[in-house]
Amino acid sequence: MSAADYDYPIQPIPFTQVSIQDKFWKPRIETAVKATIPYDFKKCEETGRIDNFSKAGGLMAGAHQGIFYDDSDVFKVVEGAAYALQISPDPKLEAYVDDLIQKFAAAQEDDGYLYTARTIDPANPPQGCGAERWSNLAVSHELYNVGHMYEAAVAYFQATGKREFLDIALSNASLIDEVFGADKLRDVPGHQEIELALMRLHRVTGDEKYLRLAKFFGDSWHRESWYNLNNKQFIRRKEAMNKSLPFFLALLLVIVGPVFAQDGGYAGAGTFKDPFVFNSFADTGNGLLVRVTGLERPADEAMCEGNLRPEGVECVGVSVDVRCASSRAENCDIIWWDFELAGDQGLIYANAAEDASDALTFDLAPGDEASGSLIAIVNSDDANLTLLFYHFPDIAYTFPRVFATEASPEPADGIAITATVGMVARVGPKSGLDFTGVFNRGEELIARGRSADGAWLEISFGWVPAELVETEGDIMALPAASGQCGK
Repeated sequence: MSAADYDYPIQPIPFTQVSIQDKFWKPRIETAVKATIPYDFKKCEETGRIDNFSKAGGLMAGAHQGIFYDDSDVFKVVEGAAYALQISPDPKLEAYVDDLIQKFAAAQEDDGYLYTARTIDPANPPQGCGAERWSNLAVSHELYNVGHMYEAAVAYFQATGKREFLDIALSNASLIDEVFGADKLRDVPGHQEIELALMRLHRVTGDEKYLRLAKFFGDSWHRESWYNLNNKQFIRRKEAMNKSLPFFLALLLVIVGPVFAQDGGYAGAGTFKDPFVFNSFADTGNGLLVRVTGLERPADEAMCEGNLRPEGVECVGVSVDVRCASSRAENCDIIWWDFELAGDQGLIYANAAEDASDALTFDLAPGDEASGSLIAIVNSDDANLTLLFYHFPDIAYTFPRVFATEASPEPADGIAITATVGMVARVGPKSGLDFTGVFNRGEELIARGRSADGAWLEISFGWVPAELVETEGDIMALPAASGQCGK
């Protein structure tokens, strides 16, 4: 199938082929060109948004101004300028945008990375950006920003025929394609946007890699975050959400994505034994202990009543006990959406129980225990289900921690470690592996294992570099462990 086959069956008319000459819209577009868009650019200048690109490109000195998603605002105004210039040409506005594009080019790093909040001072990025690239996508807007860049670059290329901005966007998109994917870094942005923008790059270039990457992100939405879809693949949601913009962007992708990808959805059959270790409490690392006491797959039909189940999925019921450690100084506050399931396919299945708010919502005093159950709608051919527990520490911009209860041992002796910088925990003792959470600067945790050479320490939700922590004790006295977290 050629690239041309992955497109709308009914083609939209390119905006460059539209002429507006009426008495209502034409004057308003001219007002946008002469007044509104220049005013928007002026505000971007006054707030330091444009200077951030100059600083990142070494054209001027200074610290980053504003918040980490400010880059996107400049790209949005450029996109608006492109649409307006097509209808009402203005050499002065076009020259201004061309000058901006030179700043974008200067701010872009050699490998295509473009995120001024990090590039200006990589060793001290603003709070929320993450200690390193892609380490806090739930909040950082790294992919959201460049998504708006792609949209602006395509619009400006179509309006003017100038390629420089488009080439900047393509360089960045190629980097994203090298980093993310099913067999690469499996993570998603907290705020949808890049998915739709990648499909625009696909349409303008005909390169299917952008379509595949858009589908990867769309299929992989699963993390709880400010803007995310409550840990559900969008295709499996049965209710709306209270974040209108990301929900609308997700809905657009689900509507137009299958048109490009010719994807009819998921199918499959089969039942697999899941390797839960029953009746053994697992330590989540924050004073809460969780254990699986029962599994029903497929679950009793009465238990799953009310849940829509298309072909290829089934209902699973999991019974759990929770205990608040007696050593904990405060109550353990647990709510039903903290619990989910994951399997070999990399999907995360949200708790779908109709009575979940009653079944798994607890406020436990230290030493107390409680029991409950969760229901999840899972792919029938997804094997090796794992119970996940998401805990949100009371620290801004902290990535949810994931704990696989069937793999975590009983609480064991260890040594206290303190993060000297904010860092990413990995699934195994090696750089470049998928990350499982963030260990914040100044936070104290217990290390219970080490790599053979002592370069990595195993904590409750992953592996962290030993050189980035302060320890109370001898690292090499810890038991040597190997393999990935949860394996």
